[in-house]
Amino acid sequence: MSTQNSSKSKQWFKRIIITLVLLELIYLVVFNILLNTTYVQKQVNNIEPEKFQLQWESAWTPYPTRVHIGKLTASGKLGSKEWQADVNSASASLSLLSLIGHKVKLCNVNIGDIAYTEKPNLSADTAQSAITQKKNVDTTATMASGNDGEKKPWDVELRGVKIHGHHTVETDQFKGELDGDIDTDLVVTTKDSLLSIKDGKINIVINTLQNHKGQEIVKQGKIKSVFKISPVNFREKRRGELLKYLALDIAISARMENLDIFDKQLQRIRKIQLSGKGVLESQIHLSNGKLLPGTKLQLDASELSVKKRGYLVYGDGKIQLAVTKKSPDILDSKIRFGNFQTYRIGDGKEADGSGKKEISLFHGKGLTLNSKASSTLYPKPSTGAHVSYLGLVIPPVAVDDLSHIQQYIPEKWGVEFYRGKGMLQGKVDMSEEELNVAINLLSKDAEIGFDKQRVQSDMDMAIKVKVSTAPKLHADLTGTYIALSNTKLSNQKESDKRESKAWNTKLKIEQGSVMLPLPEENNVEPLSVILRKHKVKDILAGAEGQLKVTGDISQLDWVNLLMKSSLDFTVSGSGIVEADLLIKNGSLAKKSMAKIRSKNLQVGLLDYRYRGDGEFTAEKTEGRGASGVIYALDFTDATMK
Repeated sequence: MSTQNSSKSKQWFKRIIITLVLLELIYLVVFNILLNTTYVQKQVNNIEPEKFQLQWESAWTPYPTRVHIGKLTASGKLGSKEWQADVNSASASLSLLSLIGHKVKLCNVNIGDIAYTEKPNLSADTAQSAITQKKNVDTTATMASGNDGEKKPWDVELRGVKIHGHHTVETDQFKGELDGDIDTDLVVTTKDSLLSIKDGKINIVINTLQNHKGQEIVKQGKIKSVFKISPVNFREKRRGELLKYLALDIAISARMENLDIFDKQLQRIRKIQLSGKGVLESQIHLSNGKLLPGTKLQLDASELSVKKRGYLVYGDGKIQLAVTKKSPDILDSKIRFGNFQTYRIGDGKEADGSGKKEISLFHGKGLTLNSKASSTLYPKPSTGAHVSYLGLVIPPVAVDDLSHIQQYIPEKWGVEFYRGKGMLQGKVDMSEEELNVAINLLSKDAEIGFDKQRVQSDMDMAIKVKVSTAPKLHADLTGTYIALSNTKLSNQKESDKRESKAWNTKLKIEQGSVMLPLPEENNVEPLSVILRKHKVKDILAGAEGQLKVTGDISQLDWVNLLMKSSLDFTVSGSGIVEADLLIKNGSLAKKSMAKIRSKNLQVGLLDYRYRGDGEFTAEKTEGRGASGVIYALDFTDATMK
């Protein structure tokens, strides 16, 4: 009996095996034929025909739910872009039960060798017209069919996606060749266009990356990263807004042949143009739009240029960015140049007739620019600037031409720097509410003009300025001084050209503060915004305040070139200077007064000579230049000959 039952069990087992084999054979024949017909492709493309289309050259299935495809092409439209991905090979397992719930669920997705291209979609007018027509058609269809005619959207879920092999990418902005792997899970909800990615991993090598001009950006690079994207509607979000949904840990090392990638971001955020090439090493930690501690970037550039607000610095240097545990809310940035040259960008119509668009200012070694900004990339602050602190350290550098200082001096001052070379050193610190400037300028051959007179001198000038926005924009100039040595004053009259004896002087602002009313502005804005809107000389042109100046002078002979007298009036001697200067509307105002107290004051009047202790006074009246000044002499102990 048991032998008979055993024999029957064997027969049933054989029948099951044979049945399964037959079913597998039938499956292989039927489904492999179907997969290679246009019918299946049409059915797949009917899922979301307006969003994506699939085509393949060959396909086969070894067992139910598992499909292998060769030469797959996927294409579609996303916003203003048309995209296409050509895949050499792909395989995936399809969940049949999920299709009942109108969901395409693919698992164990393997993709090899992708060629991705992206180009602009329709023109704005055509696209808008198409959208309008589609809305009209949808409205009509809804009115005709009601809710029963509404098409239920599909959801696409990809689990265990592995992309490997050699890949190419080409868009209207860049193109490149990559090798490596991407491993992730991806979910797309077509109803609300939501996309999410979790457990993403990237390990790729960038063989080459070029910009839209065909210039090589990266010659060799490596990217290793883990990331995830929270559900987000890519159609409705701008690029910056997507940062809020991204969590990222990424390490990048690359040989940069062109800094075009950073340039576009800096231009958009900080209006800075960046170019050059060098070696990049970076570690970036990002979550919900905020850079996290441990983020650091360093670029050692053999060629580096930074352009902002009409100025260009070019040389070799290093760029560093970091977020630390000590200051997790601050992104520290530093640009340090080795050998460098600084230029002002002209318009080709310069006063010297040179026609140069890049005018050399100074050059040297060690220029450093420091800045602090929020480590939160999104959302951006609604008001104010993105940079909370900016610091500039200028080492001793060579100045090519002092005449370029002229761009900062209001025309109404009547002062002009004609020529001179020298040495510049200084430091500038700026926050949103305060600006501190300490600059020292030395020159051996400065030539300065004022009121038809010219001064040739060796100059030592220190500019110390503290600008604050509270309660209103004002500047404290205390500590600023100018020292002139071996100085000669000459007039420019061809008929009666004269030159003074050489003299030395040093004048220092002991106390001085001026208000700086902004042109056509009622509210005080952050300093970075003010400097972006207004030129320095336009701000200075409206200054109002009072300065107390002290100093000494070795020779008064130069005063004789300024005074007009028919009585053969002359003055000479040395002394101590005290001045109370009133500033109104950017110029010396009426009742500004300067006094020179002298122990050896000498005055000539007609045929008489006076010598002794005295005081020489100059007071500003109405008018400009020497004609707007009254001079006075007061002797306390003198002899007359």
